[in-house]
Amino acid sequence: MDHRANDRNDPACDLLVIAAGIRPNAEIGLRAGLTVGRAIVVDNHMRSVDDANVYAVGECAQHRGQVYGLVAPRRLDLRALARDVYPKGLAQKRELEYASRHLTSIEINGTYYGSQKPESFARWREETPEGFVFALKGPRFTTNRRILAEAGSSIERFFSTGVMNLKEKLGPVNWQFLPAKRFDPADFEAFLKLLPKSIEGRKIRHVVEVRHEGFRTAEFVDLLRAYKTGVVLTDKDEFPRIPDVTSAFVYIRLQRASEDEKSGYPAAALDMWAQRASAWSQGQVPDGLEPLAGPDKRPPKSRDVFIYFINGFKPKAPAAAMALIEKLSAG
Repeated sequence: MDHRANDRNDPACDLLVIAAGIRPNAEIGLRAGLTVGRAIVVDNHMRSVDDANVYAVGECAQHRGQVYGLVAPRRLDLRALARDVYPKGLAQKRELEYASRHLTSIEINGTYYGSQKPESFARWREETPEGFVFALKGPRFTTNRRILAEAGSSIERFFSTGVMNLKEKLGPVNWQFLPAKRFDPADFEAFLKLLPKSIEGRKIRHVVEVRHEGFRTAEFVDLLRAYKTGVVLTDKDEFPRIPDVTSAFVYIRLQRASEDEKSGYPAAALDMWAQRASAWSQGQVPDGLEPLAGPDKRPPKSRDVFIYFINGFKPKAPAAAMALIEKLSAG
């Protein structure tokens, strides 16, 4: 239910209906913290036939007729999901500036759905403080294909869209695969060979997010280590958990934030992740994680650790991130 409009296709409107399909989905709306139940009649371009200032985006790429969805003033869906970060009255153009002073990194999800403008990457770099890092999701057109060995041109196109304008603030690139994508060792290795190690003299860090249980093997871990590529570790039950460290950094996506917890996660859970992050950062293996393959034969003395809070009850994600940062700073 993400807002998938990007800088190249930003509908001029006063109200967005974040479409959940042609039937109402109250549960999704409530979890997202948005108003539920608004229905509008749209043309096949998703613009309301009654009010040109109302537009629908989301899973219904084209539909004529009534669309039910989640309602928010233009771009307020993003603000609603981060209302624990932004103070009341903060101008939209200052949101990144403000958030980057309270968080240390942000994962950009929009690059998964479409290209951004080169000047956008440059502006993001300028608006954030020294040491801030942007992780980017690689485009879905690269990973959502039957033969990964044919993704070369798509990868090259992604890195030519202005990504490198982030310069020293470019963090890992997360290549996310659909749950239906199975592990084909030869084809996946062909994909890893296509990932550039450096561009314009700047090292590129890659991480893969796989969602089929077939990847949960020592063979997959060994393959990633051979190409110094990271693997996403998630706490979501529906996806395979691969706790092995396969690169010089660790990439975690936590997806179980709860509406009932002030900081999204119980204090004990945040303590656990803080302890794990500390161990990883020192080149160690945290307790309580059973690897699929043997230990890294040449572990680094230190590692960067990226932990992002996503999904679950999204409005709590910023609070969870800031609570974890506070624990790590105190430790």
